[in-house]
Amino acid sequence: MTRRNRLPIYFWLAALGVAFLVFTLLSFEYTSRPDFCASCHEIRPAVESWRTSTHSDVKCLKCHADPGTVGFIKRKVGGLREVVLHVTQAYEKPIEARFNVDNCLLCHDDVLELRETTNTRFAHGPHIESFGMDCLDCHARVVHGPREGEVEVSFHEICAQCHQQPIQSQDGCSTCHK
Repeated sequence: MTRRNRLPIYFWLAALGVAFLVFTLLSFEYTSRPDFCASCHEIRPAVESWRTSTHSDVKCLKCHADPGTVGFIKRKVGGLREVVLHVTQAYEKPIEARFNVDNCLLCHDDVLELRETTNTRFAHGPHIESFGMDCLDCHARVVHGPREGEVEVSFHEICAQCHQQPIQSQDGCSTCHK
């Protein structure tokens, strides 16, 4: 085969490569939309509660994928598995979303220091570093709310699970509240 005869083959191979790349990128963008996720009935309640949460301006993959390009691609490959589980109805119930708590620190990087919020004083650092807790231990339902049949739990009840001593004086309240 002469060089001249190979040119059309190279052209079509390049065109197929470009078409595959465009298709892949468009697929990544389309499947990253919340409405795509909500098209599965088992995910719809989580998407609806996200829409009304304080994090409704945060895209799904910002929390549900590891940071960076490799994390994005890994999440997309995992998404293919989830589509297969949906189609075959082989997913576990209740669904537990994959979540990397390191992503919380990308936006909330100041929580490791003692900081004051609207009416609460709380040092996240010791809880994370000394006790091995992570964000979801206390904030599990901040974005997606309680599941159907689940009772909303107050932060006071969450704290009381470890801090069992009752706080009876007003001075004791100032430990956590201004």
